[in-house]
Amino acid sequence: MRLCFIIEEKHRHGSLPLAVAYQLRQWGHDVDLLEPHATVTRLFDLATQSYDVCVLKTASDGPGLSILEAAEADGIPTNNNPRPIRLVRDKAVAHAAPRAHGPPTPHTYSVAHPRLLAQIAAADYRLGV
Repeated sequence: MRLCFIIEEKHRHGSLPLAVAYQLRQWGHDVDLLEPHATVTRLFDLATQSYDVCVLKTASDGPGLSILEAAEADGIPTNNNPRPIRLVRDKAVAHAAPRAHGPPTPHTYSVAHPRLLAQIAAADYRLGV
């Protein structure tokens, strides 16, 4: 198999992604490590690499998710669908999706700056109620 591991900077020195890549190479698989923090990613070239799958070791604020989405858009299978990852990271969507389907949800607010928290009623800061 030909695999592409997208490893973001936060996970570059972790043992898991590199150990998995090493073991897969030992078993005879071709594994490319794509490190968006350290190299230019040739998005126009992804589809020509003939990857059987792209695997993402992600960080919440890193560029890997966009690269995974680009790979999927190019028809490359991915270890997981990037859309749910993006949706779970978006707290406004994560709140609205269950609410639209019936489960009770707490009052949830979105603020762009901490100073705006003063505009929320103190009663909505209840914990464990």
